[in-house]
Amino acid sequence: MKRLFSVLLLVSILALFFTGCPINPQNIPPTVIWVSGPPPVVTEKTCTFVWTGYDIDGEITRYEYKQDQADIWTSMGLVNTFTWNNYTNGSHTLHIRAIDNKNVASSPISWTFHYSGNIKPIVNKVSGPDGKIYQSSSTFVWEGFDPDGQIIRYEYRRIVGTTPTTPWISNGKSTSRDWNDYPEGSCTFEVRAVDDSEDYSDIISWTFTYIPSPGYNLTVTTTPDTNLKVKIDGVEKPSPFAKSV
Repeated sequence: MKRLFSVLLLVSILALFFTGCPINPQNIPPTVIWVSGPPPVVTEKTCTFVWTGYDIDGEITRYEYKQDQADIWTSMGLVNTFTWNNYTNGSHTLHIRAIDNKNVASSPISWTFHYSGNIKPIVNKVSGPDGKIYQSSSTFVWEGFDPDGQIIRYEYRRIVGTTPTTPWISNGKSTSRDWNDYPEGSCTFEVRAVDDSEDYSDIISWTFTYIPSPGYNLTVTTTPDTNLKVKIDGVEKPSPFAKSV
């Protein structure tokens, strides 16, 4: 009996060997390959990555990514592109992996780039109101420059008290702006520049207090004597005028 069992076992092993069928087949992990990505050094604040993947004994059900030293993988479904925006200065790495229909992960692939950074534009005040003013119209003048690019527009907004009364409004490339008929009290006019990388300068501002000049009812009358009588709001004042004789 033992001899018969041994013979049958040997025959089974030989049959599996010659037919090429594995005794304990295992799943083969999927594979991910880069298609494109940013250069080693970038100056733009947006990068796009593209990859492809395959699974020789099943199918890919999703891709996952993580950025830099993150611990958690984030699912992207079957999307095979990723756009990275607004990274900080320095080196950054994107990691991608695929998951197959048996929940087996591929070996991760990584792409590293270095962002050199953009220098923001600079704006300086040239002229404008300050402190207490009595006129109801003012002109604000400034100048700006960008050390590593160009300014594409200036923006301004108006603030009454502490409340903005306008959103940021484009002033084009003009470096002056009038503000007419502002209300009585504290007012602020702010300006910022935007460069060709869409970075903003620090904000410059003019803060002033508008005090309307009081209106007067002036009456000038002549008298038989040598002086003119002057009344302001009905109250007689010493006349600065002398009547010619």
